[in-house]
Amino acid sequence: MNILYPLAKRFIAGENVEGLLETMSKLIEKVTINYVGESCSNKKTIEENLNEYEYLIYHLQKMDGTYELSPKLSQFGTFDRDLLYAAKKLKLKTQNSNISIKFDMEQEDTIQRTLDIAKEFRFGVVLQANMNRSQNDIEDVMSRYGCIRICKGAYDGDIKEDSKIREAYLCLVETAFKNIISIGWSLFVTYFILRASSFHNF
Repeated sequence: MNILYPLAKRFIAGENVEGLLETMSKLIEKVTINYVGESCSNKKTIEENLNEYEYLIYHLQKMDGTYELSPKLSQFGTFDRDLLYAAKKLKLKTQNSNISIKFDMEQEDTIQRTLDIAKEFRFGVVLQANMNRSQNDIEDVMSRYGCIRICKGAYDGDIKEDSKIREAYLCLVETAFKNIISIGWSLFVTYFILRASSFHNF
């Protein structure tokens, strides 16, 4: 990370928590935060990832504003007991606070487990337009609590053509708007879509 940071820093809010907090102090809008990492099987790394999120939560709760953490479930291991343990800790640390959790989505073989744990703990999820199943998943997620983010998909999906992915993306957005359950969420979705459109040339 230290080697690559100078090249990637315009896409990264900070090299560490302190750098992130300094960047965030200059922002006035809702912020979504992702601590980079995935597919962890080493116990020490899993513990470090969870500790990093707890450290971040501790500092965010002292700040004004509304924050969203978007971890990847596989940052906390591959066994159910480890995933559930991490989810419980995140829930406990963030409940009744200015912080929400929305699980980032990963490769296809992790999607259902991510959805199941998000459902159990009432966390939000990210849905990928390049996955056909997202068209069904969005209906289920929004019928329960409506907390989603839509992206094109960084992992290999079963929709390959860019034009088809864009079409699927817009279909997901339309479904989201039809199921909006609060004005606040509607405003956030609108903001995200405008930003996403500019980034991906939609």
